[in-house]
Amino acid sequence: MTLGRLARVFKGMIRARALWFLAAIPGLATVVPAQVQLSFPLERYRVGRYMPIRVRVASDAAAPLDLKIGAAGSFRTGLTVVPGAEIVAPFLPVVDLPSELEWSTQQGGGRAAVAPRPLEDDERLVGDVAGDLDILARALFPGLRVVTVHLDPAKPLPGPIAAWETLDALVLDESAAARLQEGELKELLAASTVVAIRTSRAPNDLWPWRQLGEYWVLRPGVIGPRAAVVPAAYVPVQRPAEGWPAAVRRQAVIIVFIFSILLCGAALWRSKWAAAVALLLAVMCLAALHAWRGRQQSWLQSAGSIRVRGELTQDDRWTYRRAIAPANLQLKWTPGAKPVLFSRRQLEAMDLTLNCGPDGKPAFFSFQLPRGGSIAFLQRTVLPAAPSAGALMRPESPLRPVAEELYGDRATLMGELPPPAEGMFSTVLMAVKSAAP
Repeated sequence: MTLGRLARVFKGMIRARALWFLAAIPGLATVVPAQVQLSFPLERYRVGRYMPIRVRVASDAAAPLDLKIGAAGSFRTGLTVVPGAEIVAPFLPVVDLPSELEWSTQQGGGRAAVAPRPLEDDERLVGDVAGDLDILARALFPGLRVVTVHLDPAKPLPGPIAAWETLDALVLDESAAARLQEGELKELLAASTVVAIRTSRAPNDLWPWRQLGEYWVLRPGVIGPRAAVVPAAYVPVQRPAEGWPAAVRRQAVIIVFIFSILLCGAALWRSKWAAAVALLLAVMCLAALHAWRGRQQSWLQSAGSIRVRGELTQDDRWTYRRAIAPANLQLKWTPGAKPVLFSRRQLEAMDLTLNCGPDGKPAFFSFQLPRGGSIAFLQRTVLPAAPSAGALMRPESPLRPVAEELYGDRATLMGELPPPAEGMFSTVLMAVKSAAP
């Protein structure tokens, strides 16, 4: 056997051993970039609004992937994807997106080239399954440029409705509208999406539909903040930190009081063991305090609503989390919920992720807060009828400056309603100044 042949045999043995070693470690080489494909169905986006991202995982992947998708200047989306699946989930850009997304799994990660274009201020994005939109589009958005995206009539909005917040209008035919559930319609309205249905009669009497040619149109008329970075929203948590709640401080005082009594008893005990008992009591007290401290909640939460009454009723629930100590936190998803930041730097520091289920539906937010750090969440709902105002009370809600700053250009303050639950702010009540355009 020649020396060259021996070298080739030896090289083949090394390669075989290396492949065997990789195969012997589960998941070490199961994912390559080609197995994860990312795309944006709308191909357009608006900063501060959820957009749909489509995720495909090759069928030859060894196991379900715990996937996290992000980019510079966006929240991360986390989801579990089974091999061969294709799902749609929400993705939220805070600033203009770069040309690549980053994704990671328990086995590795990679990058995916994307090319969505940001919508200009004078552009409106309309999803359509009904056909010719020229006349309707001009009537819905006079003086603005309309960008049309044709949707699948069988399933116009795959995945969770929250993912399609970027749409300024949705145009359906009668058969597609029949599959739109009431809860989905409310989510679209909360996202400020105009809904138009080609039908000969009003879809129902619950909402104020208006006829426009061959279409019946429902305009939500939503007011208030839409951006992802809104410093004015943080007025309620810009006060000095209150520290631990009164109940926690009370428990600490009781523990110290009991220890003091026991220590005094040990000091009065005339025995050679008195010093040892006192030392033992001190050690036990410190251990008990440490264990008790570890069970205490390391964050505070406050919440309240700003309610805007008009043809429809808009209810914006603001929830604030503030950390007393460094904390890894979660907040359950509710329809229409969205984080609102004080600055982009805040996003980079808190590792904020929207965690979704295998079907792409959001489940909860996860994030990190440093000591003294805070974050705001806005949950917006739209109701078909205005509830009775009830007895108004004197102004005292910390949300009042938020209402004046972020809603005051299109609504007038009417007063406040009593807090709906213990520990919540009173509800700020407003009325629209004029009909939404």
